[in-house]
Amino acid sequence: MTRPYNTNIIDRFLSHLENDGDCIIWTAGKNNSGYGWIMGRRKPIGVHVFSYELHSGKEVISNYEPHHKCHNKLCVKFEHLELLTTKNNLRANHEICKNGHQIIDDNILYEKGKRRCKKCRLAYRKRYYKEVQCKTL
Repeated sequence: MTRPYNTNIIDRFLSHLENDGDCIIWTAGKNNSGYGWIMGRRKPIGVHVFSYELHSGKEVISNYEPHHKCHNKLCVKFEHLELLTTKNNLRANHEICKNGHQIIDDNILYEKGKRRCKKCRLAYRKRYYKEVQCKTL
């Protein structure tokens, strides 16, 4: 059973959407993590959650959240959202680094107990050592 949204919030939601290639992007407010949000019934709600509930007709229950298959935090296109457990969503979000490299198999570097992108770490080290060499000359 879906949450009963009034037409006011649906109209506000629809008025802040823009096509961007294959994604439908939320163009209004976003939180500190970069996810779009809209004021719902007395509290803010993530626009990807709102979009999922609006299109599926089902309420997102606790311990589940819509995952962006396109890895675009502002995308609200229903076809780009899939419902995963919170644990699986966190795991899926960490398969790609901030520079778009896949963090799998031979591109995983474990440093101080954390998974890192090996390509990005090597690029950082090259830049760092180049700066150090320039300063010593």
